[in-house]
Amino acid sequence: MEDNSALQNKVKSGLNSFLTMIVLTYLNIFLFLINSSVSFPFSAFIPSVLAAIANSLRQTGASPALILILVSFAVIFTSIFLLLFFLSGKYLAPVWIALILFILDTAAMLYCAENIKSVALDVLFHIWVIWSLASLIKAKLGLNKAEQTPGKSKKTAPKKSNSKK
Repeated sequence: MEDNSALQNKVKSGLNSFLTMIVLTYLNIFLFLINSSVSFPFSAFIPSVLAAIANSLRQTGASPALILILVSFAVIFTSIFLLLFFLSGKYLAPVWIALILFILDTAAMLYCAENIKSVALDVLFHIWVIWSLASLIKAKLGLNKAEQTPGKSKKTAPKKSNSKK
């Protein structure tokens, strides 16, 4: 069993990877909206695609309301990850939810890909995020187990004496 400092380092590393993915996803949304030729693979697929579709529709003169809806969904989807990140520092369930959402995001990317070669780098980064989130879960479970182990950090209440005075 790993010691607490190693587990805390793994939690910190997992949270940092998670936050990096979120920040780069927000950045990709912005980059697609300004029609940049640059994007980052270490990001969520669905928000990036929604922003790219919104940008394409904007260039064809589509309804601004439709464009706003697509951009809003992209930002909301990414903001859900951000909320889960903030909750992940204290709770385990948000990490599980983020892992499930990111697996679904990866499945959507694979489904939409014309061939695996076109998204190979994205797949590698998605696998890294999934691995990071799974490692984060494992480390948090290890820390929770260590806290519940008697004699470690759990304090016990003093026993009351049954003697009468």
